[in-house]
Amino acid sequence: RARNRRVSIHVLGHFDPEKYNVDAVIKGQVLDARTNSPLANSQVLMLYLGGLDTVYTDAEGYFEKDFNYMTNVEVRAYAKNYFFVSKLATLKSRETQELTFRLEPAIIGGKMFLSDLYFRPGAAFLLPASERALEGILSFMQYNDHLRFEIGGHINRPNEEAVPIASSSFKLSEARAKAVFLYLHNNGIGKERINYKGYGNSEMLYPKAISEIQQQMNRRVELKILE
Repeated sequence: RARNRRVSIHVLGHFDPEKYNVDAVIKGQVLDARTNSPLANSQVLMLYLGGLDTVYTDAEGYFEKDFNYMTNVEVRAYAKNYFFVSKLATLKSRETQELTFRLEPAIIGGKMFLSDLYFRPGAAFLLPASERALEGILSFMQYNDHLRFEIGGHINRPNEEAVPIASSSFKLSEARAKAVFLYLHNNGIGKERINYKGYGNSEMLYPKAISEIQQQMNRRVELKILE
């Protein structure tokens, strides 16, 4: 039975380095979203299966990284006092992918919609698919270690009055914000730098939401700069 339960390695042929030398390139520029001016010395993280590389932009906001194999790469751009942006690149043989990142200034009171956070329906349990998004938020807070934040939870209840604070719906918005807060705190972000708050449906982006996208935007977790 033990020999049936096994992993095997099969030799497919001789290794030809030239055949697998992809020479793909990811390059681009990081800009201020409001002024379109380049952001020098911005940090660009490239995450892919089995690895992570970091490059920095030059004086004109440009960056470049060579790869010698095909893979999917998540590229995140960070700059001091700016919200981060993440994009996905799929590398192909002898191809150059150009990415432009326009970062919004992280001003006091500014908010960022935390996309790609997935919760169990009707619960505050973060699903494993949220891991990459959570890592991005954590890196952003570590890179901007002089800022304080609020994690805000929101639910989707269009065409309705604000739900009572004591209701299960309001408590769900608070619990989801707390779940993100606990992840960040458990990974080294001190409580003096973050807090969390539930908003119920009092701050829906689309109070009369019709489409699924609008409802999803209402049902969100946001990052707010406090100071």
